[in-house]
Amino acid sequence: MEGDFYLRYLDPRFPLLQKLREKALGTYFHSHLVAEMGYSIARVMENTDPLLVYFGGLYHDIGKIAVPEAFAENQDTISNTDFDAEAILSHVEKGYLLAKSFHFPKPLCNIIRSHHGTSVAPNPNKEIKVRYTGKKPSTREETIVFLTDSIEAAVRSERNQKLTPSDFRRIVDEVIRAKRIDRQLSLSPFQEADYLFLQEDFVHILDRMHHSRPEWSRDIRKQ
Repeated sequence: MEGDFYLRYLDPRFPLLQKLREKALGTYFHSHLVAEMGYSIARVMENTDPLLVYFGGLYHDIGKIAVPEAFAENQDTISNTDFDAEAILSHVEKGYLLAKSFHFPKPLCNIIRSHHGTSVAPNPNKEIKVRYTGKKPSTREETIVFLTDSIEAAVRSERNQKLTPSDFRRIVDEVIRAKRIDRQLSLSPFQEADYLFLQEDFVHILDRMHHSRPEWSRDIRKQ
């Protein structure tokens, strides 16, 4: 992908990013985390386009602007009573169509369409098993965004706990193992060595993102 293209669509003033920030601030920050984490991993992997991964992370959830309040990261108080299964299931296709309407390149559109694969969609009623109707990730860039999105969300779901590197390793291993068992990565070009590398890199990045501060650093709030 050409550098000029990136410069235009990575501008915070670009209409889609502005709308995401204004309507779905939680999703906006989640998307930036996915973009940064994915880029950090992709830039040290062979045959991988790190800017495409960054771009894909930034826009993967753009479909949520249709019904932003349906998603936990945009709610002041998380409530199961207002659960909107249709909004959750449809945000992938809505994002894909929105990206196409802005003439985004096909590789980016495919990242948006594959960021949940055909995984089972979240539902407070665990007996309901409805799957997303997207596509399974089939490129290196799609795979990285797919896994990064799931791992960032899994870590965020445990944010009330003080997480350690061993916790990050557990979460990363659980996510990757579950996705492989569910055959969500059956079309990915990644080999076993790639997954081992991803696991180590994810743990390192998460540890740096959530590092502790020494007690004395709290004094800065009094200065």
